Formats: sequence, structure tokens, C-alpha cells
Amino acid sequence: MPTYQRFTDPAAAQELADLLRGEGLDATVAANAPLADTLFTGSVPEDHHVILPVEQFPIADGIVQRDAAATAAQADPDHYLFKFTDKELYDLLLRPDEWSAFDHELAKRVLAERGSVVPDDLLKSLREQRMGDLRGPEPNQTPFIVIGYFMAVLGGAMGFAIA
Repeated sequence: MPTYQRFTDPAAAQELADLLRGEGLDATVAANAPLADTLFTGSVPEDHHVILPVEQFPIADGIVQRDAAATAAQADPDHYLFKFTDKELYDLLLRPDEWSAFDHELAKRVLAERGSVVPDDLLKSLREQRMGDLRGPEPNQTPFIVIGYFMAVLGGAMGFAIA
């Protein structure tokens, strides 16, 4: 089964899996240990994956969003998002893949309290546009690779001449 979400904190992964199982979904948690020995690679955090069948992803999204909205409604007024400017909050809403569902819902709440209600259909279209942008190909890196090789050769020749 595919990964629904990844966590570095096993408790957070277990909490999400428990929430989804409580709603009748087939959620499990699997630890993903580092491939190489940490003696050679250094400390590599272990990933914890919440695994679901693909057809349950939309249902899980709704459950997570509903839970985040309920939690955001009870958020402490000292939360750091209350100090964000409107521009920063809109940027957060434009990049939901970089923020938690709780942060996303709290940003909507803070904007609404400041008089800027963001319609759900606009957020949905922005999310689809963002996902389309992320699915697109990366820009061509060939010129930078060529420059890197050229500088490596030039630097080696300069080092030889100096020596």
C-alpha cells in the first residue's frame, strides 16, 4: 500500500493512524529504517509512514481537514501564526504541501478574523494549480553542470600552476 503521510515523530504517525482507524479506514504505521549503517552515514532520522489504500486518500484528507479545523478553532492566541502578516498567511495558503493541515486551517481562521475570508473553491483551485506546478518537469540544469565541470578543470589547472 502507498504512503499517505510521512513523519519523523513516531507518536505523530501513530496519532494520525489512530484517528483514521477510528473513522473506519485501513491505516497502518510502518517504520522506514535508514538503508546504510549510521556508523558510516551519520545520524539519519527514521521515517514513519502512515499507509493507506489509494482509494481511501480522499476520505482521509477530509478527516484530517475536519480534525485540523476543530483543533484550529481551539488554538491558543499565542500561536506563532497570529503574528504572521496577511501576506505571509496567504503565502501559507498557496503552499499547503509545505505546511500542516492544522497550520492551513489556522491561517484561514486568522485571515477570517482579520476580515479576509478565503473561499474554499479558490483554495481548491490554488491547490490544484500548485500540485500541477510540482508535477511539472524541473528546469534544465545542463548549463550549470557544464559550468561546474569547467570551473573544476580551471581550478585544478590554477592549483597546479600555483604549486
